[in-house]
Amino acid sequence: MGDFVPLEVHSVNVSFESEYSKENKYKFIYGEKEDWRISGVGFVICQEEKLVVASGYHIKIFSINSIKDELVKPINLGNFRNEINCFSFRSDGKLIAVATKGGECDIIDIQTRSTLRRLIFEGESLTAITFSKDKSKIIGGTTNGKLIVWDIATGDKLIIKDIHNDIIKSIIFIDYEYNLDNDVINNNSSIDLSIDTFATCSYDGTIRLWCITKISNSSLNKLSEDKFELEFIKEYKHEAPVECLKYITPGILVSAGGTSVKLWNIKDKEENQSPILMNFCNFGRTVTSLDINGDIILAGSLDRNLSFLDIKSFEVLNSFHFLSGIQGVAISKNARYILIALEDGNWICRQKSVTLSNNLKKQDKYGRTKNIIRTGTLRYFRRGRNSKPDISHIKINAPKKKITQLDRLLKAYAYGKALDLALNISWLHVLTVLETLSSRGALHIVFKDISKDKLLIILKMLSRSIGRCNPSHYCIITEAIQHILNESNWQKLFPLNSDISKSITEITDAVKRLIHKVTLEIQQHNILKELDGMIELILSNYNDT
Repeated sequence: MGDFVPLEVHSVNVSFESEYSKENKYKFIYGEKEDWRISGVGFVICQEEKLVVASGYHIKIFSINSIKDELVKPINLGNFRNEINCFSFRSDGKLIAVATKGGECDIIDIQTRSTLRRLIFEGESLTAITFSKDKSKIIGGTTNGKLIVWDIATGDKLIIKDIHNDIIKSIIFIDYEYNLDNDVINNNSSIDLSIDTFATCSYDGTIRLWCITKISNSSLNKLSEDKFELEFIKEYKHEAPVECLKYITPGILVSAGGTSVKLWNIKDKEENQSPILMNFCNFGRTVTSLDINGDIILAGSLDRNLSFLDIKSFEVLNSFHFLSGIQGVAISKNARYILIALEDGNWICRQKSVTLSNNLKKQDKYGRTKNIIRTGTLRYFRRGRNSKPDISHIKINAPKKKITQLDRLLKAYAYGKALDLALNISWLHVLTVLETLSSRGALHIVFKDISKDKLLIILKMLSRSIGRCNPSHYCIITEAIQHILNESNWQKLFPLNSDISKSITEITDAVKRLIHKVTLEIQQHNILKELDGMIELILSNYNDT
């Protein structure tokens, strides 16, 4: 027999992101209507996830309260001299670049709301903007197809070049292996091999790939400034004006233009093979915006539909219909929130509600399975509320009760303050406090050192509301009157220079009036009981006959 060799069990990585399915629903949590056309929406993570809406001359940045699922009061950025065309955040979320129709690009610190740098390209409007990967440059596109590269530190224009024949709509950085020509390398004494590659799209119907190379010409006696050059790599034809462009890590570009969304394979360098992986063409009107989360593409169109497209299965997973055409869409990093901007100036934020299956498990390194709970889907189980706890519930055997301020005062034995608070609320609260004090045997404490004004208020309130009391309350009122007469010593509370007889007569009359009303109410209840008995006797005799 051979030696025993244990099998190695590989752990299965389970995604903690919420999966999409046709059963997933997004509930409405917030929405507003802007006075101007919405020029852009998005999400950014800067210490916490934030929601961004740009329209007209201002930008609103909302913080998301994930516990209560609501938006916090926004931060307003509005010191712009021209209407906003687009915006872009730096990778760390601390700075935002805002491009306007006047050819200005303002770089703003989110925390201080101060403008750190204003970059200007006169004569043309900026329609696309983005930060470079090293955070040191800003790349912008104009209405005439020009590309401008600025140095943020100095504000100098490093590159100005015509790269398209129409409006540039999107600029995104990509991962692409590009080898420089030998002529470029040989003509320069030293060259920085860290090349920034990016893609642009335009209304001329093309998608083009570019790279920025940094060339450093230096010698022993003379040092010159670094030179930046723009190299063309490749072109793809979308066959319609391209509205939006996104990049997926494995080397796939997603473009939206006309009534189609196309997936491009930019890694495959064979000329004979078509670069188009998939063409989603089931849209009624122009597709205006895209956003990506994992393997899911959100596509918004002027036909008022928001579609969820799956990259792996190439099918439409879900769709939402709105009352107006969609101008922009965005999805948060954890896929919990989506943001939709409509043509009529409205924008809507929706939150995903997820139900977990019972077979959700995770394997450890020894092959053992255990139940897991996904982020953002915790639900609480309370005894008596649900039939039985689910796998995603957190069991709470003794939930903490919320107590009111009146209960808090009674719990702290502040009986006088509790009675004062009850007098400001209603007569029913006064009866409740008196009943609680009577059950604790502390009713005499309240009336021991009571003031004249408070005593009159209690007597008049009980006298007015005696007709609405239950018969069980009459015992409490009678006991309170006894403590007023025996414990309070109210005759000694009046000042010596006042009309003591008048004050005593006022309180005595109020007590007599209250006792008379209690007696009258008891008599009426007794009469009603006798009448009720007589009616029952008559009805029983009538039924026998």
